Amino acid sequence: MRAYDVERENEKISLRVMLTQGGTGFTLFINNESPETIELIRLWIIDITNNFHYNYSIPEEKKVLNPWSETFLSSFELKGFIGLTRRNYYVMRLVTSRGNIVETPPFIAVPGPVTEPPWLSLGYIEACFNKAETPVYDLSDSHLKTTPYKGGKAYISFKNIGSVTVFLTYESTIVFRSIGGLEPKCYAGYLVEWYCYVWDPKVEKWMLKDSGTITHVKDSKAIYPGEVVILGFEEPSEIPGSGAGIREGTYDVFFAASGYDEFGKIFFASIYIGTCEIP
Repeated sequence: MRAYDVERENEKISLRVMLTQGGTGFTLFINNESPETIELIRLWIIDITNNFHYNYSIPEEKKVLNPWSETFLSSFELKGFIGLTRRNYYVMRLVTSRGNIVETPPFIAVPGPVTEPPWLSLGYIEACFNKAETPVYDLSDSHLKTTPYKGGKAYISFKNIGSVTVFLTYESTIVFRSIGGLEPKCYAGYLVEWYCYVWDPKVEKWMLKDSGTITHVKDSKAIYPGEVVILGFEEPSEIPGSGAGIREGTYDVFFAASGYDEFGKIFFASIYIGTCEIP
């Protein structure tokens, strides 16, 4: 193993967040728990609630972190810092010059020390978009075909790769965020249905096993560990459920999930699906 790889593997950083200014600012305490000198490159702040992310350069005087030492980074020191939105959920990611990424647990923007909320489930984080086990390999406009998305209802294939059973609620949305232009536009659609298919080798077709709707008062089926479901969303619009429909253009597409696990712990999270071209 090369010296660089050894140094990269040796890097170990712990993070602790203190929120200030009524929850809109922060102080990030950074502890080097390794024998390596670590160079800090960028700080990413992910707004889970609104599905946005911001990244900032580390000030020169805070870039180098000596072995077994601690420093802190204040939001006042970040050039162009956009304040946190009170009561939104966030994650912070710190990137080092050796390519390591350290992440805080999800937290809510309220004043005081940040700890991982005991009611927050990490079950959803262990999920992915399925590529082979249902007729919908990626983003589609049909729950039974691999038709590329061109508008209308949207469907994705979702796999629970964790060890916890999860349930999704109506507040889960698919989000299209335009790429390019002076002011990015966002369109979203609520989660309204789910489907389970099985492959029948006798007829060489996907056969519908079960399906259901999702409403304000009715959640998804239990999605068990290892299970795959197709999720259907209403047609995206400027305001979910109403407003102007999605226009032609190129979009980054995200799944913003809201739900809870088998223990009753809730989650708010988002996963990037990919880029989509609307003709």
